[in-house]
Amino acid sequence: MMRFVLVIPSGENSPLAITGVSTIFNLAKRHGLSLHFQIVSAQDSKTIDCGYLNLTADAHIDEDLNPDIIILPSVVGDPEASLALNAHLVSWLDAMRKRRSKIASLCTGAYLLAKTGLLDGMEASSHCQAIPDLQKRFPRVNWLPEKIITDTKGLYTSGGTLSSFNLIVYLLAKYFDRQTAHQIARFIQIDYPRSSQKPFFIVSNQKNHGDELILNIQNYLEEHAASFVNLDTLSWDFGLSRRSLNRRFKAATGDTPRTYIQRIKVEQVKQWLESENSSISEVIQRIGYSDEKAFRALFKKMSGCTPSEYQKKFNQLYTA
Repeated sequence: MMRFVLVIPSGENSPLAITGVSTIFNLAKRHGLSLHFQIVSAQDSKTIDCGYLNLTADAHIDEDLNPDIIILPSVVGDPEASLALNAHLVSWLDAMRKRRSKIASLCTGAYLLAKTGLLDGMEASSHCQAIPDLQKRFPRVNWLPEKIITDTKGLYTSGGTLSSFNLIVYLLAKYFDRQTAHQIARFIQIDYPRSSQKPFFIVSNQKNHGDELILNIQNYLEEHAASFVNLDTLSWDFGLSRRSLNRRFKAATGDTPRTYIQRIKVEQVKQWLESENSSISEVIQRIGYSDEKAFRALFKKMSGCTPSEYQKKFNQLYTA
C-alpha cells in the first residue's frame, strides 16, 4: 500500500489546494485504489488555520513517518516569509529524500522543493506568474513555465493550483490504474491530461523589474498592440540606440522587443477570441498581421494551441 502525505507548511496556505487534493484521494480510495493518505502538519501543532478552513492534521512531520510520496501544496503570500518560516520543513524534505521518498510540489509549493537544492540541474515548473521570481532565486533549476507537469527522478512539479491537480491524477495513473485515474478526472471535471499551461500566460509577469524606462516602453507597446512599431523609431523616441534597446529590454523582461511585441499581439487576440464571436481571420487582420498563416503558427507556438482551439475552449459564446 502506497503512503501519500500532504504536508501543510507554516504560514499562509491555500484551502483550495488542501481540499482539492484531499477530494481526489478520497475518490481514489472509493474507487478501490490501495493507498494510505494523510494530512501532515509542519506547523507548531496539528491544528491548522487555513483562512476559512480549520482542520486537525493526522500527524506531524516530527513523528515517525515513512511516506512513499510527499505532496507540497501551494504557498500563499510572500515567498521570502514562507521560506524563512519553513527551514525545518526544508531540512525534513531533504532527509526524507535520502530515505527514498518521492516529492511532488503543487503550484508555488515549488519554492519549498527548490530550496532543498534537490531540483538543481533538473526541469521544474510552477505557476507561470511565479516563474520569473523562481528563476532569480533558484537559477540552477531549469524552469519550464509552459509545463503543467515535470517528472524527473522521483521529483514532480506542476503548474498553477487548479492545473496542478493534473499532477495528482498523473501520480494515480502512474502508480496505480490509468483507467481509474481517468475516471476520477472526468468525475471532478479535471482537464486531464494536459501538458501545457501556455494558454494562461500573461505578459504582466514580465513587469516585475525596476527599469522604469523599459516599463514605459512596455506600456507604449501595449497601447499600440494593433499598430506596426518600427523598432529604430521606437529606440530614437525613447533616447536609446537600437542595440541598447535590445540589450536593456531583454535584461529587464527576458524577451527582445520584437518577441515582446509578438506576445502582446497574441494576448490581444486571446482577449478578442474570449469575448467575441469574430472569425479568426478577422481578428488576425485587426491585430495588424497580413500573413495569417504566420500568425496562426506564432499563436500556437506561444499558446500551446491553435486560435480555433483557444476560441472553442475559452469563449462561452462560441458555437462550433
